[in-house]
Amino acid sequence: YGIGGRDFGQDKNFHALKVDHKAFHENLRQYIDSLSNLEQGDPQVILEKLRTSHAQVDTSLNNLIKSVENDQ
Repeated sequence: YGIGGRDFGQDKNFHALKVDHKAFHENLRQYIDSLSNLEQGDPQVILEKLRTSHAQVDTSLNNLIKSVENDQ
């Protein structure tokens, strides 16, 4: 995670962001695969999971920003 890991890797909020970011990309892959008929599942259900994981990434990023601001 490059510079972010170097600068913020010790922050628990950075770790949470990494986990949520990974989940977002996995849900995005599943959604694309469902639209391409490469994966079974209802695209609408998977899209909702994608939206939820997107919101979680946003929340985690905001938490990291607040944590960094509080440390300065």
